[in-house]
Amino acid sequence: MQARCRVLGLARSSYYDQPRGESALSLLLMQRLDEEFTRHIFKGVVGMRDYLRQQGHAVNEKRVRVRV
Repeated sequence: MQARCRVLGLARSSYYDQPRGESALSLLLMQRLDEEFTRHIFKGVVGMRDYLRQQGHAVNEKRVRVRV
């Protein structure tokens, strides 16, 4: 990015990338997790991972865990 700014004559601090939205897959997984958690609030990370795997999604605990 530094080289591009130099070529364009822009200060690097004045250039900002536009934030990207969530992917369609992430939105689908979040919707499925929300629906399942509403029905079964006692399920933890492993239970939710297993639910998504039963639905045909190859996910691990990192994908399910809430990032704070």
